[in-house]
Amino acid sequence: MAIQPGGSLGPCLVNVYGVVLGFGSPAQTKTGDWMVGIALVDETLPLAEPDPATKLVEFVHTVNLNIFAKHREDLPDLRCAGDVLRAHRVKLQEWNDEMQLLGLRASSYVTFRSNSVNIPGDESDYVIIPTAKNVFTNTAEDKCVFVKHWKWARNRLYSYATMKESQSFKLCDMGRQGYNQMDLYMDGNTRGDLTVIVTAVIPYPPEVASSSTPKGFLRVWDGTGLPESDPLPVSSQAAKDAVSNGDPPVEVVTKLAKLTEKLRHVRQNSDLETPKATAGRVANVVIWEKSHWKLVDNAVGVGSCIRLRNVLEERMPNDGLRCLMVQSKSYLTPLPDMTYEVIRLIEEHSDRLLRNEPLNSKSSILPLEPSKNDDDTEFRESTMEPHIEVAVNPMRSSRSPPPAALENNVTDLASLLKSPIATTASCAVAIVGTFPSIETISAAGVQLVVSEGVDGRKLYRLGVRLGDQSTQLSAIVSEKSEVGDALLGMSPQIVLLHHSHALRNLQSVLNDTSLWHAQLRTVAFEGAKYFLLEALSKL
Repeated sequence: MAIQPGGSLGPCLVNVYGVVLGFGSPAQTKTGDWMVGIALVDETLPLAEPDPATKLVEFVHTVNLNIFAKHREDLPDLRCAGDVLRAHRVKLQEWNDEMQLLGLRASSYVTFRSNSVNIPGDESDYVIIPTAKNVFTNTAEDKCVFVKHWKWARNRLYSYATMKESQSFKLCDMGRQGYNQMDLYMDGNTRGDLTVIVTAVIPYPPEVASSSTPKGFLRVWDGTGLPESDPLPVSSQAAKDAVSNGDPPVEVVTKLAKLTEKLRHVRQNSDLETPKATAGRVANVVIWEKSHWKLVDNAVGVGSCIRLRNVLEERMPNDGLRCLMVQSKSYLTPLPDMTYEVIRLIEEHSDRLLRNEPLNSKSSILPLEPSKNDDDTEFRESTMEPHIEVAVNPMRSSRSPPPAALENNVTDLASLLKSPIATTASCAVAIVGTFPSIETISAAGVQLVVSEGVDGRKLYRLGVRLGDQSTQLSAIVSEKSEVGDALLGMSPQIVLLHHSHALRNLQSVLNDTSLWHAQLRTVAFEGAKYFLLEALSKL
């Protein structure tokens, strides 16, 4: 790690620039001081390469900086992997045959964080947060050093592992709810490290909170495991609201679609499947520490990518619900979207979709047409694209007008699958199922498939699985059509008043084995091809 002499204060005191790879939860020592551990990297350390024998990343080279300070505000303000840290007058020492840095009361720190996915330009593009209260200078040369490290960090996080794969796990490795076999062989319920996307943030109900209750919960997803969503950890209204528009919700499915298209563009990989809905499990994470929950408040929201380290899999004491526990020795680190492990998560989920593995019936559906909240949806993550030169079409836009429909004679689903964008088809099909499933709609209520358009008008938002003699495909019901009316037997304006009747109508449609005449069109969203069901009538 690049180290500069720390001046006349002592031979072991140094000044250091480094990129934050992870950080722990600030905690108080027995003496009342505050402390935090930070893992730093820079271009002088070896990169994380897979072991030739195991094909796994067995070691990620970092330098640990352990900081002790009198007050919490004397600790650096860290929000995300990729933050650049400048440490002044820290002690260089050896610990367990490795170099270690020790922050003392006389040490000070400066955090550099970009507000943009672009290279920082003017002062609105970045924030610089010093711990020094009296004297702080930031020269043009300092800014150049910060930007250099920030650009290097984007490539480092994009191209190389940020955690040991031998110590990592996935949600598919968790025990299933209601099954006890795993408890017989788990070693102290220890799990390790994982990378996930946050699907909900749920505070613990304040009216029943105490010193012995959690501070809150995260619901998380990584695309693995059975297509089930675990029960809510609490029965509060905030928890119910968090999954009211799907689990994972629309924000997460939309973000996955955009990240998939970004990867397809950067890696020139046309094989990635953009999701219409998600496969895999949604699980609960319990946050016990106040400092961890403060970080969630400041830097984590629905759609955020995070790394969890040293988490445990345990049961909640009141109801036996299996959860991942984030405790005092755990690390919770928000990640840029284009981080190595996040990219692998998206690619592996794409592989599941290409294999036609079952979707989570509670997952929301990708909205292909604007809704009231499309333009003001805001993710509170630190998004950083890799600094890679790629050919970009300046005329390209995800909001470009759709091309005119192609004249064609497509009459079966297999041909439609191979057709270009803007192809229209007229097919005789059977309705195989819906997503969300009718079981999920029955449990959650028909409001699960009703949304509000930009003009305040109620719209259906659901998908159907269609089949004919050639193949099956999933199509999204056009919100501008009356297909939803045909499926549920009434308009979305009145369906909430006739919940039971609408479900009976939908169940009758699914039980009916006769064929329907379907009008379908292929459309593009974020560069991926989807199938839009625009009309449906009984043959």
